[in-house]
Amino acid sequence: MVPVFRPEDGVELALAQSVLEAHGIPYFVHNGGFGGLYPGMQIDLYNVRTIMVPETAAEAAHDLLAHFLERRGESAEASAGVEKRLSWWDRVRLILELILFGWCVPPAKRRRH
Repeated sequence: MVPVFRPEDGVELALAQSVLEAHGIPYFVHNGGFGGLYPGMQIDLYNVRTIMVPETAAEAAHDLLAHFLERRGESAEASAGVEKRLSWWDRVRLILELILFGWCVPPAKRRRH
């Protein structure tokens, strides 16, 4: 199975699933249920929902979702997370978020004596 699409929300997920089902393309939503439980920070392989299809149907799925992705301003490869590079602004933003919102990382346990 290869990733073909990473929806930003439940509506995009439902639309992509409908398109694939209408054309008879088998798919699997990685983190389909779990990704919806924790809508906060999106961490790859933890809670990011990804639509995956068999390798034999990947080209057809890319073609079907291409029009949908063009309206969003992305290519199918970029949406699936293939060769994703961060700009300098994204890197600065990530560092600032880490510094300002470090509370997302649980603190080390303190020993009581």
